[in-house]
Amino acid sequence: MRKQILYLSFIALLALFQACSSPEEKLLKKIKALETEIYGNPEVMTNHEKIKELAFMYVDYAALMTDSLKAADYLFRAGDLSMNSGNPEHAIEMFSRIRKDYPDYVKSPESLFLMAFVYDNYLKNYPRAEELYSQFIDQYPDHELVDDAQMLLQYLGMSPEDLLKVFEEKQKEQAGL
Repeated sequence: MRKQILYLSFIALLALFQACSSPEEKLLKKIKALETEIYGNPEVMTNHEKIKELAFMYVDYAALMTDSLKAADYLFRAGDLSMNSGNPEHAIEMFSRIRKDYPDYVKSPESLFLMAFVYDNYLKNYPRAEELYSQFIDQYPDHELVDDAQMLLQYLGMSPEDLLKVFEEKQKEQAGL
């Protein structure tokens, strides 16, 4: 009888411990573990499957904790990871979601800029990139990335060879030749 009481007490204590660990806490632990694995090992940093897994954990967190500021941070991280690991469509989706769901988030302007950048450099959709760069410049004229957006607009759609010619011409002009 005493063993049964101890056993039941142990089970109750274990159940209580599990109940105290919220879904948010569990997911954050998984995120931290995967971040440590990825960022602590250069070989894993190039593993697109692990990167994709982390990006989707960030999205899961944002879905679970929609009112949390960390949700917007995690969506931004998911967009950045997706952009840099060969999933530009997912990056666009994440940056768009930030703009829609978290318009006051401190990185909302960067999200718009990065959407334009992804359309420009990854998807080669130059009309959409031009539209978004222009929107960024209009909406955030004092932002530190405005000069970059203006330069990228100026050279939008140019091949590396064309860019090289333009820069060579500018060097000649500056040298007075």
